[in-house]
Order: sequence, then C-alpha cells, then structure tokens
Amino acid sequence: LSKKRLELGELDSAEFRLHEDNFRVLVNKQEQLFRVAIYLLLNIAESVEVEEKMRRKGIVSLLCRCLDLQNCDLLILVTSFLKKLSVFQENINDMIANNIVQRLVGALAIPQPDLTRITLCLFHNLAFDRELRAAMVEEGLPQKLGCFIGEDVDPSCQNVVLRILYQLSTEDKYKLVVAESGCLPALMRVILCSSERCSEPECVALVINLACDRTAARMIGEPRGIRLMLKRAFSHHDPLLMKLLRNLSEFDELKPNFVDFLPNMATAIVTLDVTPTPGSGLVLAEHFLPQEQLSTANLELDYAVDSEGDDDEDDFEDNERSFAVECLGLLANLRLEDLDINLVLDDLKLLPWIRRGLEQVDRTPPNDDILLETIRLVGTASCDEEAAKMLTLQGGTVVLNLISFLNSRQEDDEIVYQILRVFYHLLLHQETRQYLITSTQVPNYVMDLMHDKTAAIRKICDVVLDIISEHDETWARMVQMQRFKWYNSQWLKVIDTTESREPGWYSPTSTQSSDGDGDYIDEDHCLMAANLLEDAASWFAPPPQPPPTSTATDLPHADPQLKLDLFNVPTYFTGEC
Repeated sequence: LSKKRLELGELDSAEFRLHEDNFRVLVNKQEQLFRVAIYLLLNIAESVEVEEKMRRKGIVSLLCRCLDLQNCDLLILVTSFLKKLSVFQENINDMIANNIVQRLVGALAIPQPDLTRITLCLFHNLAFDRELRAAMVEEGLPQKLGCFIGEDVDPSCQNVVLRILYQLSTEDKYKLVVAESGCLPALMRVILCSSERCSEPECVALVINLACDRTAARMIGEPRGIRLMLKRAFSHHDPLLMKLLRNLSEFDELKPNFVDFLPNMATAIVTLDVTPTPGSGLVLAEHFLPQEQLSTANLELDYAVDSEGDDDEDDFEDNERSFAVECLGLLANLRLEDLDINLVLDDLKLLPWIRRGLEQVDRTPPNDDILLETIRLVGTASCDEEAAKMLTLQGGTVVLNLISFLNSRQEDDEIVYQILRVFYHLLLHQETRQYLITSTQVPNYVMDLMHDKTAAIRKICDVVLDIISEHDETWARMVQMQRFKWYNSQWLKVIDTTESREPGWYSPTSTQSSDGDGDYIDEDHCLMAANLLEDAASWFAPPPQPPPTSTATDLPHADPQLKLDLFNVPTYFTGEC
C-alpha cells in the first residue's frame, strides 16, 4: 500500500481508494484466517503434551508478533492464548525474549472492555517474574493502571489492577514508583469509603507494602488521613487496616498522630489473653480481667456475631485477636520523648495486664505473636526510668519471666533478640542496672548467648556485657576470661589434647625421650594450660572505674546515635502483607 501511495502520488484518487479497499479486504481475510487457526491451536493446547510441542515449534514467538495487529477479536484470542501459556516458566522465558511487555502495553489503549480485562489478567500472570516486573516499570505501566482504580471502574478490572500493583510493591525499589504513579488518592478512597465491615484486602495489602517506604509513608500518613483510618479501624475492628497503621507508626515523624488513640488501643489490648487455648483466638474479658474492670474493658462492638455457626464465631474471634495484636504492636512502636509511658501504663491498666500475661505463659503453651509484641512493649517502656523501676523493682516478676523465656524460647531468634533489648534498656538506668547485675542471672544468660549464630544477637550481647563490665569488676574479669577462651579456643584445644596423651608418648616427670636418645625436656620450662588460664585475667588491663555519680545519660552506650545504629537491624516481620 505504501508503494502504491508513492506511485500514484494522489491519495484521494479513485485508483488509490480502489487499491486501499482491496488491501483492507485482504487484511481482513488474513486476520480471519489467523483467528480460525489460533482458535484451533488453542483448543488443541488443552493437552499439556501438545502444548509443549507447540512451544518447541515457536508458538509463543508467533503469538507475540500477532500482538502488533489492530483487530480486537484477534487480539482477544491471542491474549487469551498467551494467558494460558503464561503459567509455565518455559513459556515465560520465550515471552521475555520476544519483549511481550512492550507489545502488550499498547493493547491497554484500545477502548474494548473484553480486551482490557484479558490483557490485565495476562499482566497479572507476568508480574510474578522479576525481569518482567522491571520491564513493566520501565514501560510506565503503574502510571497507566491508575485510571482503573475508582468508583466508576469495572470491579473485576480494579481487582486485577490491585493485584498487579501488589506484585510490583513486593520489591523495595518499586514501592516509591507505585506510590508516585498517582494511584494513592484512589486507593485511600477505596479504603475509607468501603461499605463492607472490612476494607478490600487487595487494596489494603497494597498500601501496607507501600507504607514500608519512608517517602511513600509520608504521602499516605497525612494527619487527617491517619485520623480517618484510625476511626474506621476502631469502628469496624479491621485487622488489616490496623496493620497498615502499625507500619506507618514505624516512622518517627508520624508517631505523634497516634497518641490521641492510646485509650482505644489499650481497651482492645486488655481484652486479649497472651495464652489463648487451642481453637480459640480470643479469650473473653471475664476470664482475664478483674470483675471491676469488665465494664470499662468492653469493646462496644457495632455489629453482632452470627451465632448459628461455629465457623463464623471462630472467624470473628480470630479477627478480634488479630486486631488486638496489631494494636499491641502499634503501641510498642510509640517511643516518644514527650510521651510519659509510665503514666500510660498506669492509667490505662496495662502494667497489670503485662505482668499477668507473662506469668501465664509458664503454665500454658505461649502464643508467639502475642508474646513477641508484649516483650516489645516492655522494651519500649524500659526506655523510661520510672517505668523501668515499675517493671522490675516494685514487686514484679517481669525480668524473671523474661529470663525463663530465654530457656523455653531459645530457638526463636526474634524473641531472644527482643528480650536482650529489654535488658539493654534496663541496664541504662542505675537502680535497675544494679538489680539486674546483683539479683538476677541476666549476666550468665547473656554470656551464654555472646557467641550465638545470629549476628544481631551477638552484637547486642557484646554491648550488654560491656555495660555490665563497666560497673562490676568481678563480671569484667569473667567476661574477659570468656572472650579470651573463645578467641584462643583452637590453641587451647591443642594444649588440652597434648596433655591428654597416654603416658608413653609424654610424661611431665620424664626428662628424657622414651627411645633413650638425648632429647631432654626441662620440666621447669613446661607451662600447663591450667596455670595459663588461672593467670589469663591478669594479662588484661583492669577496666576503668565508673564515675561516682554516673547516670544513664553519662554512659557511652546511652548516646542516641549509638543506639540508633545498634538497633537498626531488620526484624522478621517487615509489615509487608
């Protein structure tokens, strides 16, 4: 057709229009033939063996080339075939080689609902491959998908788009790209304006992932938006929405926005048992709280539980339990200089709940997520000196319970790490430090963990032992001895092996070798390993004496920047859904 245009020169001539009409007829016949042939191949491909033969013949390459055509019916059929093939990695590799993302993006611009829907489904299948996710971001797909989120959009298309964006948000480097694509306002409207009791899980899960990025969290966490989300979360007891708010509370600049809702969080927390029985997610308040607190601890739910089926009741209890756990985790994140955590624990009746909960763990199998968040809350409270005294000195057994958890939960690295963080914060205060060193076995347990396989645990153990050594000479010598033995363990093992040889090989009292040769050994020059270890502690310089009026702020470990660098260790729960 292009040659005819050049030959005729006149695009409006009758001859040109005749050739153009003939060309269109031929193209339509060709596309019709393609459609019939591809439809036949699609039906034959129901057998996996036949599909594998087609792949070896290059069917993926042929279908990808057909994406450049403009016939909607043919594009729908080709896209459906590619969607069927995209469940196997071998076909995905062929699609990558044929630049399928670049060819497929243009199909979204065609205003055909069926084609749009099947194209989005194919994009969703392709989004599970890391290389194809990178190609989607490079082609600007997140920006193109923003128009498919909203009230006037086909719900089926919106759900697929949310799943595509969710797959992109699983990689940290694409979180900000998705957040800056312009879809955040629409996502927030979907969350806040949902008529269901719980917001759409796909939408909330996407925003939960985005909230792990600091810049994206600032875009999400406007004060008014946080307040609206908190009101909806406590009104409907939505655990996913509370998980989103918990992720936002990880960032210091957003933490003050949650202070006004501390009573609501405490009300949800005190109804939660640290050790629920099997098959029951939530223990009722009357089994856990004193009788006089039952009226104040009522959740005042705005909806009723369907009592006709046990499954619905179990789902309700699990939902309530998950919501309370997220409230507990959010409260554990609120470490603010202007917040009197001691007053919060006292006024909101959280301290008795913490003590009773930790004591019950010894009698029943613990629930890991509740136990972990409770320990994190204790660590946050231990940063305040008065709260630390309440937890340790005023008739409490919190420290003793934490020590017992080091034995019972020693395989759980996250719980062990959080317990060590509690000990670290308690050692920064003079009175609690003296209590931990002289009245508990904390130094012994920390020494046992100083060579743990987990780097984060080893690091915090070193810091804790340094603080203990600075304030107790006896423990300073023991720590030095332990570190010496560990550092020279291979050499000491060789010496012990030498001493344990049979007498015929070497006798300490003998001054001549067994073969009678003149190989003499002067026993006065032999140094035994036992004597060496006895004097090992004296080889090191004594630790410096602490100043007479040292406080937590005088310690080198109390420097805020040091603590920030020390504990900037990723945890096992990232907030991603």
